[in-house]
Amino acid sequence: NMLELFDYYVKYQKNNPVSGLYIEVENNQLKKALINGNELDKNKTYYIATSDFLAYGGDDMKFFNKGEIIPTGIKLRDLYIDFFKKNPVIKVNQETRLLFKK
Repeated sequence: NMLELFDYYVKYQKNNPVSGLYIEVENNQLKKALINGNELDKNKTYYIATSDFLAYGGDDMKFFNKGEIIPTGIKLRDLYIDFFKKNPVIKVNQETRLLFKK
């Protein structure tokens, strides 16, 4: 349930690395949550790529255990190594993805 992911960011306000999300929290309330620039579609199935650690509930992300886990057999380390071999110069994206206001 994507709402549980959004609730996690409201509760913990951690700057975990994310892509495709924009989450804005103000005064401990969710103000805006976008997925690829769009509002959450409750009838849509979303797939999230993450580490085994988080997928199995690490860092208190227990909500991932409720979904289907599809193992890829690819280690994130190997994915990064392959990417950087192909792309030795990385352009840093400066967009705001997680915004926590008091």
